[in-house]
Amino acid sequence: MNVQELIKNYEHLYEQEKSGIVNGIPLKPFLPAFSKYLPAIQKGNQFLVTANSGVGKTQISKFLFAIIPYLYSKMNPNYKYKVMWFALEESKQEFFDSIMLFFTNEKYQKRLNMHILQNVDESLKLNPEIISMLESNEHEMTEFFSNLEIIDTVSNPFGIYKHCRAYSEKVGKHHYTTKKFEKTNKDGTKVLNLDGTPVIESVDVYERYENTSNEHVIVVVDHISLLSQEKQFKSWYETIEHYSTEYCRKQMSKHWGFTVVNIQQQASDKEKQQYTVKGDSIEDKLEPSLDGLGDIKITQRDCHVVLGLFAPDRYGIKSHKDYNTEYLGDNYRSLSILKNRYGSANIKKGLLFDGATLRFKELPPAKEFTGFDAKYDYQKTLEEFLNS
Repeated sequence: MNVQELIKNYEHLYEQEKSGIVNGIPLKPFLPAFSKYLPAIQKGNQFLVTANSGVGKTQISKFLFAIIPYLYSKMNPNYKYKVMWFALEESKQEFFDSIMLFFTNEKYQKRLNMHILQNVDESLKLNPEIISMLESNEHEMTEFFSNLEIIDTVSNPFGIYKHCRAYSEKVGKHHYTTKKFEKTNKDGTKVLNLDGTPVIESVDVYERYENTSNEHVIVVVDHISLLSQEKQFKSWYETIEHYSTEYCRKQMSKHWGFTVVNIQQQASDKEKQQYTVKGDSIEDKLEPSLDGLGDIKITQRDCHVVLGLFAPDRYGIKSHKDYNTEYLGDNYRSLSILKNRYGSANIKKGLLFDGATLRFKELPPAKEFTGFDAKYDYQKTLEEFLNS
């Protein structure tokens, strides 16, 4: 270990930031309170996002790992990034539509939805006014998708690794060191040439990866339960364990410095409500947890950060973490840090959520919603959010 060289890395990071090259996307401009515990979407970190079915795993992942990088690139022109989104569940059109809804709301404060874009909403069909709004987003959409690639034809772990490896070679360089050694027989004796000298063999040993473009590469897989088993493994579980440890952690995250994001459902039995003897719902049993991960639980072992999303309204829970969620309904979400290798875990933050437009916003502290006007304050806060 070259201590002097490792210490110089601090100075290198400092000099890079002065020129606008950052080691991750700061979350403070987007989630200021949450950023106290998770300051950034950091290069080289492996994330896992989990929730029960239909709560918004894909939406929060798009917000954090696709929309925020785009918005931050507008704030910092020196920030370069690439998102490779492996869509195992959505089609390219569905992904495109969701981003179109976001930009339409940003520009016009117009809350459209998927049914309108698909022209199946009887109450509001596509019309010249809506089409004109959608067409006006062409520049933003072109710019957004110039930095994001949707891959919906690859569903096996090696295929994902191969695709990402090819891109790593495009934006950087893999360095190898050639090591020579004397060839031996099974019994440990040397293999000799005809002249009696040892037979020398050489092998290329992986040394390091150099991202020569300084690009922040983000890989998202939505979701890992839909990954297919590969023939060289005895089971699907072995396949996913190899994918998470060898491809995601050791290669993409550790060696290449990519940010890797795996989306994973909670186990189906997490949906079952449990009650106290008084008949009150035990909400802690419903909230996402590490031991509640569905299909395979060891994926969290490889992660730096595990995030959970919870929707208490779906279980008739009217109060959550001091918020009266009855007044916010399905527009309330709790974002939690279930694991944080370099910071605090078991942190929960209340968010306003608009699934149709991919928007999340931190709620003010719960203490601001007290007294006789509490209901009015909740409703006003929600209305302002939905109409902004």
